[in-house]
Amino acid sequence: MEQDKNAAGPQHDKAPQKPAGRRQLRQIVALVCIVAVVVGALAGVLSYHGAKKAALRQQYAAGWVPLAPAMEALGFWEENGGYTNAIYRVVFQTEDQVAYKDRFRYSLAGNTQVWDGQTLIRAETLAAMLHYQVDAQGGAVPLEYHWGDYRTVAHATGAEYSEAGIQNYPNSHDALVQNYEMGQRVFEVDFLATADGHLLVGRGEEADNPPYSQWLAEHPGFAEKALPVDDLMYFMYIHKDMFIITDTKTKDYDQNITQLTLLRQAAEKYDIAIMDRIIPQIYFRGMQHWVREIYDFPEIVYTLYATDDTPEDVLGFIRQEEGVTAVAMWPNMATEEFVAALDALGRRVYVHTVNDLAEAAECMRRGVYGLYTDTLYKEDADRILQYCYSGDVPARGAP
Repeated sequence: MEQDKNAAGPQHDKAPQKPAGRRQLRQIVALVCIVAVVVGALAGVLSYHGAKKAALRQQYAAGWVPLAPAMEALGFWEENGGYTNAIYRVVFQTEDQVAYKDRFRYSLAGNTQVWDGQTLIRAETLAAMLHYQVDAQGGAVPLEYHWGDYRTVAHATGAEYSEAGIQNYPNSHDALVQNYEMGQRVFEVDFLATADGHLLVGRGEEADNPPYSQWLAEHPGFAEKALPVDDLMYFMYIHKDMFIITDTKTKDYDQNITQLTLLRQAAEKYDIAIMDRIIPQIYFRGMQHWVREIYDFPEIVYTLYATDDTPEDVLGFIRQEEGVTAVAMWPNMATEEFVAALDALGRRVYVHTVNDLAEAAECMRRGVYGLYTDTLYKEDADRILQYCYSGDVPARGAP
């Protein structure tokens, strides 16, 4: 009997095939899920970076700027842990919250921060150091200063402070650095020229000044503490807010011309525009013509300590001389009537030399604008102005 071929072994039915469309649908769904995950992750990244950029823009709007681009915009390049230009060097020690411009120290307390790996600095802090208003986009606008913005004049570069005590009339390198760091911006400086044509910062009698080498021998220790005129001009170059009032201490034409010529030559080594921030003092009517032979100084101070001029003489002279913008005198000369008459002519009145707060307050009550001083500072003048009409004598530490 012939066996049925279909019955020769066990029978297995084939599994039903899934439709191709269902398989493709699942693949599409899986792909969409993957894309959704990727897009979500990308959106998160973009959102994170967007939030960081928005927060950074808020920092910029609040007055912070990125340090490295700002310094580059001001002509500095990074070098050996600091920033250098063709003349001087600036170092930011952010961990110690201090910065140095050459040998001048600035506090950075609360004025720097690290944001996403870059250092930010307050624009106003950078402006105080480098005299430009910088923005976060790299723009830089030079700031303008006027010596009349300051009420105190550091007499003979201001007092010098050391372990030995306080020294007045120092005319020294250390005193200038110290007092600049303490907020002084206008410095009265004594000059004298030696017989062989060296201009010195210091007090002396020029009539019998010996040659420079002999002068040094007769003034032991001078070289170590001296403020060379070239250094003075360099300091004025790097500090655009520094002003000098000259005290040549002579009425001799040749000696004045020699001093101012040497001063101009020192300024020209850096920038002749420094001369615009030098304010000569004149000691008698007519001396203004001498100083203008050397440079067309924008402003001149008429100081009265070496003249017998009466207030009427001074007022008549001032009316004719617009370039004489300030008058300096002893406190007892600064009567209310005289000060008011000078003020009516648009002239500022300074008195010298005042170190006592009570005396300073009395002078300012009479309308005096500013003080030549060894030991008073901007905060003292501000405190005096706050209290000068209250009848109370201000004291350091007063609110």
